[in-house]
Amino acid sequence: MKIVTLKYLIAVNLMIFMLMMGCSKEEADNPFDPFNKGEEIEDPFTFDDSTNFAALHHFIFQTTCANSGCHDGTFEPDFRTISSSYNTLLYQPVIKNDQNGTYTYRVVPGNVEQSQLYTRMTTDIDGFSGIMPLETDPDSDWETKKEKYKGFIKSWIEKGAPDMFGNPAESVDLKPQLGGFIAFANGSSNPLPRNSSGTIQVPAGTNQLDLWFAFIDDNTNPLNFSHNKVQFSLSTDFVDQPDDNNLQISSNPVSHSGYNVSQISYTHQITISPFNNWSTGNRIFVRTFVSDGVNDVTEIPSDGAAGYIKNYFSFRLLD
Repeated sequence: MKIVTLKYLIAVNLMIFMLMMGCSKEEADNPFDPFNKGEEIEDPFTFDDSTNFAALHHFIFQTTCANSGCHDGTFEPDFRTISSSYNTLLYQPVIKNDQNGTYTYRVVPGNVEQSQLYTRMTTDIDGFSGIMPLETDPDSDWETKKEKYKGFIKSWIEKGAPDMFGNPAESVDLKPQLGGFIAFANGSSNPLPRNSSGTIQVPAGTNQLDLWFAFIDDNTNPLNFSHNKVQFSLSTDFVDQPDDNNLQISSNPVSHSGYNVSQISYTHQITISPFNNWSTGNRIFVRTFVSDGVNDVTEIPSDGAAGYIKNYFSFRLLD
């Protein structure tokens, strides 16, 4: 009887064990286990179009420009990510410019000549800033492939600077730009001369000084600007916060050479009595405030303008 009972218990335990084994879960894959190095993995950085912005970021901006202390978020443009790169390039105002103030934005879609980014890679824009990149990391291939890379960037701009998905850049209405600034004394038809720094020279005895301004806008005729003001200050940075003065829009614009154009129409004017407002020897800086009706009021020149632009917008009262 004991032998039968023992055999029965062994059989029952064996059946229970087999049932437990049959119901056990398969062991799940451990995501932290090393992958099978024998498998082929598709290269995620293979691009059909080398001018795609994601390709430009991966091969050029991230590896060559986003190095420590430079365009890694320390200075704009910010090349740390694809989105930060794109958003700090298109229609973003320049910091460095040439002597003629040619450039307004880092990248103007479809216009290489107006895109400061490309010029910075090919020319020392102001004679002392150098050609970008100023230096590269040891593992960068810029020196061996820079002509090819510059060609990719040029092609991307020419194609309209689309984003990484191929979407065209959003069109914008550009802000009014500097066209020119001239002055006439006592009703003369000859503009007053400038000194070597660009400041207009106003001779003693000038009772009437006519100041004329020219503006450039991509869509709005300056005659139709909706805000037209001017300020005068003895400070180059306008720290005294001077009052606004109304600019008159002339029905008979003056045609003359401009800041970096041979001929331009001067549409905005104000007449002042310089020696009644300031003293002999004073240098007066001028700022205009205009709006094309689309953008916010534009200050020309702005606080961040180069010194030679501020000099251009100034006049001195001579002995």
